[in-house]
Amino acid sequence: MLKRAGLKKIGGLTTVLLMLLLCVFTPAAVQAFSFSDYEQRQQREEQDVVEARRQRLADLRSAPCSARLKNQTIAFVLYEDHNGTFFLRSGRENGAVASVINSKLSQLGLKTLTQKEIEGRIADAEAQAFLANDMDAAASAAQRLRARFMLKGQVITQRQLNPVVGIDEVSVTLVLTLLDDTGRTLSHVRVAETAFSDSRVEEALLKLVEVQGEQAIIELYHAFCRQEG
Repeated sequence: MLKRAGLKKIGGLTTVLLMLLLCVFTPAAVQAFSFSDYEQRQQREEQDVVEARRQRLADLRSAPCSARLKNQTIAFVLYEDHNGTFFLRSGRENGAVASVINSKLSQLGLKTLTQKEIEGRIADAEAQAFLANDMDAAASAAQRLRARFMLKGQVITQRQLNPVVGIDEVSVTLVLTLLDDTGRTLSHVRVAETAFSDSRVEEALLKLVEVQGEQAIIELYHAFCRQEG
């Protein structure tokens, strides 16, 4: 009798559990927690971010600015600092990075110089002094380049272990500094990108300027315009 009572009790509990499960997993409940709704929310949030960024760029572009900025020549130099010794970054992939930056500058109405034009007009010693923040060297370089503005892009890389996934990753930071033809710093901005160790630094740097370059350039432009206003 006890065994039968126990079986009935267990059977009753099983029935109750099944009924609860049926209530929980009704079509309405499944629909409420569907991945489709989640994905749609994610897409809406991403669209909101994109729209906010687009509006931010539009606001920056519309800032009043001195006519002295338009149609002026600007020279962009990409470099690295190795313990106080500066190296201009050249080559095909770094040329692609410079092309992206120069295209953003051109969209703002500035005239740009190619890397070959820059390297052909200033000596290495002068470039070293200019990159080391020597104002006289910067002014001399601007005169040789016949540039009203100069834009220095310092590449900073750092490798570290990602504690979550246990994989080495590389962090790439680009510091952009805008100077006038006297060597005076007008504005600067910093952007960064992180990639796993199997990605090359050049690839991460190119992705960085493709994704964040436009906003960084416009931030520099806006800061200059505020000073000129």
